[in-house]
Parts: sequence; structure tokens; C-alpha cells
Amino acid sequence: MTRLRGTQLAAAVVAACAIVVASAVVGVAWGFLAPAQHDLMRSSGRVVPLTGESLHRFDATAMLGCAGLVVGVVSAVAAWAFRRSRGPLTFAGVLIGSAAGAAAMAGVGIWVAGLRYPQPSELKPGDVFAVAPGVGTFLVLVFQPLAVCVITLILAAFNPYDDLGVTDHEDDQPGSAVEDGDVQDPGSLEGDLAPGEIRWVAEAPQTRL
Repeated sequence: MTRLRGTQLAAAVVAACAIVVASAVVGVAWGFLAPAQHDLMRSSGRVVPLTGESLHRFDATAMLGCAGLVVGVVSAVAAWAFRRSRGPLTFAGVLIGSAAGAAAMAGVGIWVAGLRYPQPSELKPGDVFAVAPGVGTFLVLVFQPLAVCVITLILAAFNPYDDLGVTDHEDDQPGSAVEDGDVQDPGSLEGDLAPGEIRWVAEAPQTRL
């Protein structure tokens, strides 16, 4: 039990760090792909967005939210694939890493976008300039950890074992049978059937999540 807990703790730390790094890389990609908003400096000194350019604020926020969803889904599935590390500790590591990763994705992405579209030092009436994309709303940072929670819940709900399949089970081995005779080869019973007799034979499942 102590060894298993140590394995799960190590897996939780590794998963959290890996998710933060992956999220930061995705944030760099978002910083290059998110569209900028082009504004116009009017003679009155007021800055107004060009026609249709204000929609890019939503586009940038939506792209960041979708990126967080994808990273969250991939992180949850990847963590679940390591059967020996399944458990509350690993889930906590993935969840914490996803929350920190969402913040890292937004921070790195905004920094990269700021490098692409620097704020002009001087503006004159009639100048058109690009405004770097931003997060828009910090609620978008909830998408990544929320995806982790939903996917992990679905995978755990479809798992048939109380321990989530961490330990080995008899039905994992091909050709294994229950000793009390509940699972038998149907072909071995054909010669024992009497006329009109029906006998039910249960077969153990061989596939699991």
C-alpha cells in the first residue's frame, strides 16, 4: 500500500508538471494564432474599432477556451492510461496542474501576443493600429480543469472495478476461469446436455477501461 501510494504521488507530481509545460506551449501557439483587433484613432482623440474588428475579441477568447478543453481532455485520458497510478492523488495532481496550466496558457499567450502587436508609442488622427488579443474573461480558465473533471468522472463510471483496475484481477488473464465452475467453455458442455435441456453459460468480459 505504501509503495502504491508513493507511485501515485510521484505520478501526480509528474502529471502536474507535464500539464503546465504542455499548456504553456499551447499558450505560445495561441499567441501566434489569435487575431488582433484593429482600431482607428479619430480626430477627437477617441479610439474606436474598425467595422467587424471587435468580433476578434470573442474569437481570441473562444480559441483560448477551445485550446483549454483539448488540453484538459488529453490530460485526463493520458493520466488514466497509466493504470497503476489511478487514484485520488493522481487526479488531484492532474486537476491542480490543469488549473495552473490554464493560467500559464493565458499568461504566456498574452505575453507572446504582446510581442507580436506592441502598443504604438505615438498615435495621430487617422492612424490604424493593431491591439494585441487578450483573455476577455477569466472564466475561460475554468474550461481546462472542468474538462479534466468530466472526462475522469466518465472513465471512472465505466470502470467495473472498485479499485479502478489498479491491481491485477483474475479476469484480466486470457483463458482464466472461475474455480467454482461459474465460467466454463460452452463447447465442453455440448455432450452433457439431455434432450430439451437448456443450460446457461456465463463468459467473463475481457475488455475494460
